Amino acid sequence: MSPIKIATWLAVAISIIAAFVQIPYAALVLVVLGLAAGSQWSRDDSVRVIVTAMFLVTVTALDAVPQIGTQLGAILGNVGQVAAGASIALIARNIWARLS
Repeated sequence: MSPIKIATWLAVAISIIAAFVQIPYAALVLVVLGLAAGSQWSRDDSVRVIVTAMFLVTVTALDAVPQIGTQLGAILGNVGQVAAGASIALIARNIWARLS
């Protein structure tokens, strides 16, 4: 298993756990894992990752769902932080490629 797949699975696990348990600096860890994963993803995935990040970060309507809505919204928000980190890496890599 490649280090990027490990980082991605670790980010998903932290996203789920952080929805139920308070983890110090969880947001920072998720963004850093997203940066690591995004730096290795192909440029063809750029638009898909950026749109996913924009959608997942703004998901708030799930709080209205009884019993599980708050946790589900937190999980998707955490995954959105990972996607935001990956988006930053992809955007920076595309800018670097255009400048060089």
